[in-house]
Amino acid sequence: MEVSLAPIYKEKVLATDRKPSEPVGFRSKYGKHVMPLTFRRKAAWYYGPKNRDDGGGSVSFVRGNDVGINFTMIYENIKKAPYRLCPDPDKPHAHANSQVMLFLGADPGDISKLGGEFEICMGKEEERHVFTAPTAVITPPFLPHWPGGAVKLSQPMLMIDIHPSGDSVVGQVK
Repeated sequence: MEVSLAPIYKEKVLATDRKPSEPVGFRSKYGKHVMPLTFRRKAAWYYGPKNRDDGGGSVSFVRGNDVGINFTMIYENIKKAPYRLCPDPDKPHAHANSQVMLFLGADPGDISKLGGEFEICMGKEEERHVFTAPTAVITPPFLPHWPGGAVKLSQPMLMIDIHPSGDSVVGQVK
């Protein structure tokens, strides 16, 4: 998967005498940018004392601050529903920076299906959106929202939560 904020995709091919299969070793110049992912099983109470839900899946974090980039990405697979996200899943919250949430199906044979139903509420009015196809949700800075969660599942789904400028929650919105 590739995620880019550029308006147009373009790349420049760089000449090199190194073959892609040649290892560079542990003391390489750019090795700090290659991070192994650790997937942790998410059980009930993972998000804290106000959320007992268990989506049956795993979660992994990529934190760019480890290599000097203010960037956070959370990858989570969801295997059971109903499943609500966030430390306080019944109240909206906001971030000081933009957030992009991608909801994808896990069937490589048909990537057009989400495999379930997900809901999210946005704005002070808590405008409710329900979707059953792969979807991207973009929340601008300070927009109150709460990802209500997976309502129904017929197969696992994936949620990728991207904070291109870091993950700074400004707190619950009343």
